[in-house]
Amino acid sequence: MNVSRSSARTLTASIALVIAIAHCKPSTNSSASGSSSSGDSTQPTSSVVDSGSLSEPDATAPAADGAVVASGPRRCGAGEQPPPRVAEIPDAPQWRVSETASSAGQPAPVVRACEGLATRATAARRPIEALLENSSSREQVLDLGRCHYVAGGAWVLEAGRARARTIRVEGSSQRAGDIEWTVAFVKPDGAIVRSTRERGSMTVGAGEVRSVAWTMFHDLDRTGAAEAGFSTSGGNPERGDAMQSRGKILAFVSDAIAVYAQAQDIDPTVVFDADGDGDPDIATPSRYHAANTCGPAIFEGPAELAVLESNGSFSLDGAVSREFVRKACENYERTPANFWGDSGGEAPHRVACLRYWGMSATDLARMIERDWTADGDDHCNDRRGTLDAARVDPRFRLTPACR
Repeated sequence: MNVSRSSARTLTASIALVIAIAHCKPSTNSSASGSSSSGDSTQPTSSVVDSGSLSEPDATAPAADGAVVASGPRRCGAGEQPPPRVAEIPDAPQWRVSETASSAGQPAPVVRACEGLATRATAARRPIEALLENSSSREQVLDLGRCHYVAGGAWVLEAGRARARTIRVEGSSQRAGDIEWTVAFVKPDGAIVRSTRERGSMTVGAGEVRSVAWTMFHDLDRTGAAEAGFSTSGGNPERGDAMQSRGKILAFVSDAIAVYAQAQDIDPTVVFDADGDGDPDIATPSRYHAANTCGPAIFEGPAELAVLESNGSFSLDGAVSREFVRKACENYERTPANFWGDSGGEAPHRVACLRYWGMSATDLARMIERDWTADGDDHCNDRRGTLDAARVDPRFRLTPACR
């Protein structure tokens, strides 16, 4: 699964833009909660009718083909609860990144080691210093070598070698630069432990864009040691490669840096408190996506929400996670016949919502193939990729909210 990115924006801003929620309106209700297995064998087939909303607030009505069309908000029945409150994604979706930059109260060996890392990073940046002034990655480059202090030490992206170079872009010579980075942890005694796996390089200037940034610091499992989330982005717009961002949650365990065991598949690119409990939740990239056939971008469906549980694990299918997706899929208009090829990049979003509301992969593919002919104008939408996205089974089935 890929996430579209703009090379002209910082990593955090572009991610927040990419998964910013477009609205869509459910047309059906499914009575079963589906799994994430592939294919339709474990899921009941149901039809989604492009009908618009009905006026009765507390009823469902059979459509012409026998499908049940949800009519909107309804009164909660016995044993039902109204949906939980779920916050919107904030403008700066990070968690405790800025407040961990102060060394106040930290052990002297840790502070001395961090001062040395900062000094070396300043020296390492000199070959590319002139390229930073107008670079969208400037803040991320300046964060290399800056310690983020947590209980038991400090996390840092250690700066390595940097070089400036000249590249050809659309027939002209332009300047670009690279600087290496490595994830490291400073122990209480000042010793620096470096990851053998989490390393790479950032680029500034023209051409290929690669970036890295911290997104989260938090003691997820309440053991007294804060885990760290970071995200990398990369792509080459000049070659038409889509910008992609991916993240990991890391832990310092047994004198080594490793992926946090209870969230190995969670991408901590966008972190915020969705349910108001004071702990970080994570909006993960959509599993529904298709390429932009006109340029370096990827069109996506709505993000999913990973909610932190009390044991340090994350849930993707609880009440808060479902409400997060339901809000992203509650207000779409009926699907016009020319929608799929002229959707402004929203085809994967509609595919996701139709699957969440209960449409089978078979029925959805039939709809797309009927309304979006292979020889029609795709308006930068990827027809094959959209059909592939239709085959991805939803993690759960949505039902209309009660009040």
